[in-house]
Amino acid sequence: MKSSSRSKVLAGLILLGCSWGIGWERFHTYWEPQQPEITTYAIIGHELLKGRELYSDLWDHHPPAIYFSYAFSEALAGYGPYSIFILNLLTAFATLGAIFTAGFLYGGIAAGLWGAAFWALISGDMLLWADQPYPEAFLNALLSWVLVLLIWKQNKVFYQFKWGITGFLLFLGSLYEFSVFWFALLLAVVYLGLNRKNEKEKIDFLKEALWLIGIPLAGWIVVFVYFLFLGRFEDFWGAVFSYHQYVIGEGLMDWNLYKIWPNFMVIGTPFLLMAATGFLRKDTQNSRPWIWLMVYWVWVLFEVNGSTPETPVSYQTWLPPLVIGGVWGLWELADWFKTRTKTFAWAPGVLLLLFCFAHEWPFYQKWAVDWSRAKSGEKTVEAYDFAKNLDGLLRKNENFYEWGGDTQLYYTTRRDPPSGVFTSSPLSRGPLTDRLSLRVVSDLEFSKPDLFLFNRNAANGNWDRNPVLIYVKTHYLPIRKIPVQGDMLFFARKGGSLETRLKMLK
Repeated sequence: MKSSSRSKVLAGLILLGCSWGIGWERFHTYWEPQQPEITTYAIIGHELLKGRELYSDLWDHHPPAIYFSYAFSEALAGYGPYSIFILNLLTAFATLGAIFTAGFLYGGIAAGLWGAAFWALISGDMLLWADQPYPEAFLNALLSWVLVLLIWKQNKVFYQFKWGITGFLLFLGSLYEFSVFWFALLLAVVYLGLNRKNEKEKIDFLKEALWLIGIPLAGWIVVFVYFLFLGRFEDFWGAVFSYHQYVIGEGLMDWNLYKIWPNFMVIGTPFLLMAATGFLRKDTQNSRPWIWLMVYWVWVLFEVNGSTPETPVSYQTWLPPLVIGGVWGLWELADWFKTRTKTFAWAPGVLLLLFCFAHEWPFYQKWAVDWSRAKSGEKTVEAYDFAKNLDGLLRKNENFYEWGGDTQLYYTTRRDPPSGVFTSSPLSRGPLTDRLSLRVVSDLEFSKPDLFLFNRNAANGNWDRNPVLIYVKTHYLPIRKIPVQGDMLFFARKGGSLETRLKMLK
């Protein structure tokens, strides 16, 4: 009994150490200049707290959960890096708990602790941009717990709770990325395909499959009715489905074999090999967990390959199922080693742990700003520096609008975007170009920002015919006294306070 108690205390201390390690890793990049996707989520969350409307005013093409997550975090910690840090910790800790539990259910406390150690080392992998709370971080937390619930052996008391919570987690995941809805459907189909012994089991399996797909379906019906009732359904559908499908289509057009397993997935390769080895060694009684893991892998494969190719962010969704598969494979290998020599039973795990450390530790020898440079070159760092110069040019009551995608400018200067459509991509390409451009013109006419910034890197499509830029030609003048900074051109509003002040300096 004492030995069992000591084991539990030791396991708790190891988990606490893994949590501390994750916290230290995230704090290491606390001051990292954020990529525009992160600042877009933060800005929309900030504006939601001010009462602005999603999609009909604030525009982006993701489902709503990511923006409300950032709004919730800001309500707790304020507007800035602290709220991002909180989301970082919450998602990483939630996934840590799921990976430990998945290992525990398969091989006991030891397997769970191996999984926790692996996750603590690789969960913030720089090559996958995994140190910041992208939607993929939330998906990792939710879907890894879905896997845990699927492999958890049920009893009569737990029955309704298990399947209800599993369906609800799938619905929440689909609010971050709609493709999770198809994951729920795939799980239900696979579950119905599992062997049944009698008519009663067939009925039970049908009920359980309905939980998996029924709750996400009912949830999305509620979402549709909500936006329909508010009269914002067209804006919601256009952003989340019409434009998002267009983005996915662009990604598929650029598809190639390299995209299946690119170079930056190096951290996942040994876990994949470990999982494959364990799968071949598994006992037939342990086949059910592997079925669910394979379904998870299939969904991730299609999710990643259906995404846009610009960044490695979407590959983060590989991390939890790879770690879980690696732990299960390690456990099977350890059992095989134990029949020959107990001395080397955990040698593969130690080697994998050393590989993870050797891969990750050099990243933490770099400053946070160097992580940003490794992700997108000097672009993001320059945007942060440029924002500081904007505060020197504009007074507190003056504002600006940027034609481009450097949403860090609004985030860093703490100035509200004068239009809810504050990135130029949907204004120059896609199915909503005309509608959104006219919305921006109306917003600019209403808010009258003193400064218009034109990023020449975003001069794609028929930009010279775009209603927004035509409006700028009519209502703004180029600022000659300010030299071109990088690819950014400056335009002052005719008759505005900035133009008046610049004239006085002549």
